[in-house]
Amino acid sequence: MGTDAALDTLTGDYTGERISSLANAVYLRLMTPLGAWWADPSVGSHLHELERERTWRGCGEC
Repeated sequence: MGTDAALDTLTGDYTGERISSLANAVYLRLMTPLGAWWADPSVGSHLHELERERTWRGCGEC
């Protein structure tokens, strides 16, 4: 199994570390709008269509 440059899930930037898990693949699949990737329109998700909602009144950053 090869290694990939790790992506920071908060910024989308490379971290400088190497990983050998599926973390990057999962992150990219969820964060890419479905049909937006030119090489394969089946890659992506509808996650970006969900509205963010506050779930706790005490959360100042939510």
